[in-house]
Amino acid sequence: MDTLFGEGQSGLKVVLFVIVVLGLLALAFWLLRQFGGGRLVSGATRGRQPRLAVIDQATVDGRRRLVLIRRDNVEHLLIIGGPSDVVVEQNIVRAATAGVPARPPAADTLPRAVPLGEDSMWPLQPEPQPKPEPQVYVDHIRHVIQAAKLLGVGVMNTFVGRDWTKSVDDNWPRFLETWRPLVNFAADHGVKIGIENCPMSFTKDEWPGGKNLMTSPRIWRRAFEDIPSPNFGLNFDPSHLIWQMIDAPRAVREFGPRIHHVHAKDLRIDHDKLFEVEVLIRGDRHGSGVGKSKKEAEQKAAKQALEHLGQSKEDQCDIRSGS
Repeated sequence: MDTLFGEGQSGLKVVLFVIVVLGLLALAFWLLRQFGGGRLVSGATRGRQPRLAVIDQATVDGRRRLVLIRRDNVEHLLIIGGPSDVVVEQNIVRAATAGVPARPPAADTLPRAVPLGEDSMWPLQPEPQPKPEPQVYVDHIRHVIQAAKLLGVGVMNTFVGRDWTKSVDDNWPRFLETWRPLVNFAADHGVKIGIENCPMSFTKDEWPGGKNLMTSPRIWRRAFEDIPSPNFGLNFDPSHLIWQMIDAPRAVREFGPRIHHVHAKDLRIDHDKLFEVEVLIRGDRHGSGVGKSKKEAEQKAAKQALEHLGQSKEDQCDIRSGS
């Protein structure tokens, strides 16, 4: 150094020495990151799976995105990018991967972690207990209401549901218990609920009541009296009223303010079968009749039923008319 700078240049020597040392350190750090960092990281995490990950995403519009994120084996669905981020669905448990040993039945009721295998260093999260089926649908409706608000959709449509083996009166307490909070939740989010009016009675497992409670004007009046919120209304489908022989135009006049959405379908009455009547006893068909008038069809159906049963007129029968 003395031969380079001569006598009396000790300060300059120190500065240059510091610069050279710092340069060498920076070069060594860069070389370590370029050629040795990957091996260090892979060695530190060998046998482990990443605990956090973004699984998938989809664009909703110019600002908002649906994002599926994972922590361990639990996933969460979010909407981000709007005025506020919203959890659409949470605690989605991932299916165990192939080769993962099945968890043996627990002797107690405590949750147990499911191992990932010999190479894994962290366990799966305990699987949550499944929710009762009705609560699953209630939570789903709440998520749809939240999504409708974020997407600027003012109406969401659904069914009320019912226990089809019970009467309307027997279903009513549970209907109010379930739907009053849902309607309030929708009102708080500025979303209207439209209830489809199809009876949902097509197969034997839906007989005799059908799987939807809101099927007729009489039931609508009672429902709107007990839940008067204007956010609670109808997804109006007049085709179901026609085959039930209910006056659809009159229903529109009466319930117009409650009609939040409309289904338009083609439907016609087969007049050749208009006066076809069946006799039902405890849900079983025992007779039928066709006539040029309703009275004639009913009489033929009743006569056939009595002949079939071989019983007296005291039998309590329900006569159902319709096409």
